[in-house]
Amino acid sequence: MSLCYVSKILKKFLLAVFVLVIALSGAIGLLSMRAGYGVLYFPTMYKGLVKDFLFRAYGPKTVSAHTFVGLYTKIALKSLVLPQKDVNQEHMLGYDISFFDKVTFFCGYSEIFVKEIYHFKTAKEDPFIIDCGSNIGLTILYFKMLYPKAEVIAFEPSQKCFNVLQKNVADNHLTNVTAYNKAVSDREGKNSFWDPSHGRGDGRASILVQGQNKDMTETECVHLSNYISKPVDLLKMDIEGAEFGVFQELAQANKLGLIKEIVLEYHHHVPNGDIDRLGQFLALLESNNFGYQIRGCNIGIGYQFDAKEVQLINLHAYNKNFMRANSSH
Repeated sequence: MSLCYVSKILKKFLLAVFVLVIALSGAIGLLSMRAGYGVLYFPTMYKGLVKDFLFRAYGPKTVSAHTFVGLYTKIALKSLVLPQKDVNQEHMLGYDISFFDKVTFFCGYSEIFVKEIYHFKTAKEDPFIIDCGSNIGLTILYFKMLYPKAEVIAFEPSQKCFNVLQKNVADNHLTNVTAYNKAVSDREGKNSFWDPSHGRGDGRASILVQGQNKDMTETECVHLSNYISKPVDLLKMDIEGAEFGVFQELAQANKLGLIKEIVLEYHHHVPNGDIDRLGQFLALLESNNFGYQIRGCNIGIGYQFDAKEVQLINLHAYNKNFMRANSSH
């Protein structure tokens, strides 16, 4: 066989591969637009899937790798061929889960069930868990997967999200779960609530941000300290910037010392870029004998420095008093 002949075959093979790649890219783009996500959503999603897989290599593995890869693929394919509903539902991980937007759902599913950012260990079969900013209740489902007998108190200020949260609790026959359609805050009573997605699970909804009238509604705010009368095994919090005031109120009410472990998302520069009090927040934890680990990431695209850019900081804190008590037994 001559080199010339081999060269022709190789060129045809490479051309066929090139055409196939272009065809697949075009198909993914068209199907992505048909699903309402934009041309690059699904390639980006699978890139994120690879990152999630690598991330969890050194973390907890409550959900097996083949399970979460299969679920990604299943939901992606269904979203390509089926129309988007007002409220969607999937049977997964032994649960019937209702949710709004598939893109937002992917983000929550990735964080909660794949990366397992709220994973914690306890010797108790029935830990007491407080979930602030529960959205549609995915974290409740996760906590019940970890500890089926757990007692969970959940807070979600968005009425529409709260309705889906209640549906997820009821459809999966979860017991010992109490949910409140309220926001935790350092002040009580009615307060304005910014929700740019109008109740469809947008993670930016906040009682601190003031936006256009069409994005504003009202919610009831309560002191979290009123719901703590015994040791809390885990406090999970994702409340879009209101966490500093909530922790101040907990400390003033002498309830912070009852919390054993905390996993929260601290929102730096919310509601605007001139509030810098991360140091005060960490000092508050330190003065109440908490140790902590932090990890931060910018919301903005790229690595350019922006003095007023919102920044999310994941924080895992632990009460040293409880650790000493446990080690002495």
